[in-house]
Amino acid sequence: MSFNKLAKVFISNVPHYPYNMGLFKPYYGGGNMAHLKKGFKEFYSSKNMWILLSFIPKGTLNALIEKYQADKWVHTLFTFNLIKLYILMHLLKPKLTSLRAIVRFSANYLFKSFTGLTSLSRNGLSKANRDLDYRLFAELLDHLLVRAKRNIERKLNRIKIFDTTFIMLSLKLFPWAARCSGKGCVKLGLRIDVGQTLPDKIVIETKNTNDNNLFEKMIDFVSSGITYLFDRGFFTIRVLDRIHQTKNFFITRMHSCYKCRPLKNFSRQKSGKLKKNSTQHLHILKDQLVQIGARETKAKNKFRLITAQTNEGEVLLFLTNRFDLSPLDICELYTLRWEIETLFKWLKQYLKINQFISRSLNGVMSQIYIALIFQTLLNLYHNQNQRKFDPSSKSKLSLLETMCHLENQIINEIICLFFQQGFLLRASRLLPVTSYRKIS
Repeated sequence: MSFNKLAKVFISNVPHYPYNMGLFKPYYGGGNMAHLKKGFKEFYSSKNMWILLSFIPKGTLNALIEKYQADKWVHTLFTFNLIKLYILMHLLKPKLTSLRAIVRFSANYLFKSFTGLTSLSRNGLSKANRDLDYRLFAELLDHLLVRAKRNIERKLNRIKIFDTTFIMLSLKLFPWAARCSGKGCVKLGLRIDVGQTLPDKIVIETKNTNDNNLFEKMIDFVSSGITYLFDRGFFTIRVLDRIHQTKNFFITRMHSCYKCRPLKNFSRQKSGKLKKNSTQHLHILKDQLVQIGARETKAKNKFRLITAQTNEGEVLLFLTNRFDLSPLDICELYTLRWEIETLFKWLKQYLKINQFISRSLNGVMSQIYIALIFQTLLNLYHNQNQRKFDPSSKSKLSLLETMCHLENQIINEIICLFFQQGFLLRASRLLPVTSYRKIS
């Protein structure tokens, strides 16, 4: 039996590799599957790869490709192939952190099976990063976030956290980047719901700006009843007044630039332990009604200032417009702000969002958005398969464990496919046989 007939028999007997699942259509192959041999077309992707990519809406991506003319005059590196290439790069990091490493790895069977590309050149990948409009990935990310929020809409609460982080760059390699302490940087602003790892709002700045320029972009003034947690880097009094006037709430740290005038002292709760961190003990020193700002920038509304002291003697000032909670509850809510710092650590440590293979502005923006797309796809995959790997375990898998399982399963499935078709067997026959002499 020839190889092509054997491949068709094997595919027809395996339930999760049918032809009618959309896996082998030109959309998923990127149009360049004609370059592969006929017998290889069925083996360029695995089950878990298809599950991960199935969360991308097919119609939406085709509409965006048509809108931005992304695949016009493209012969090899189509938009969907580029997305799969970056997903593979995130799964196999830190192995693929440079353009040269990706081009060298493109000769690997895993690369060809995962991306559907038979060849890849440095010029082709650089041109795709430079010419493919990053707004396509930004709009695709918005559609994915809307789909992801449908599954967790019932669990959402009325507390949101936002903050910004710097992605440091070299000004010699990235001359268009913003200046920060003599270095280049890109500022990434994210907003999340408490208890969630998916961003609710994304703002990327490449100009010389501070946090206050992003302050108003992070607030939804149309809605009401939302409590925003943010760092003291956001200290525009006008925005604080607007948050209060739109019947929203905020909890932040008191900035040193504020001029504060006490108006009234509330009955204070002397001390207590935080529920989230049982070892942290706070001693409430003051609970006051204050008015902040100077004559020209004085706030129109009156806020609440809570002065607390930690076990180490550090004095903390919390500014808020919530008068319905106790001082310890205010401090407890502010400790939830650490969740977004954990998200920034995840993006930089595990997704390597601060390492770029492109030096152009469009390429850097595209890589940031594709990293967030992979983060969203991973969350969707995690929510669907969190009990799949160890059903007997009562504890749920973490997102990092799911990512490791996904990487191992994709590699193992491709190896099993090649093994069952005799690739490894044929290759083993070509290896030299070493005879061992018995040692007396």
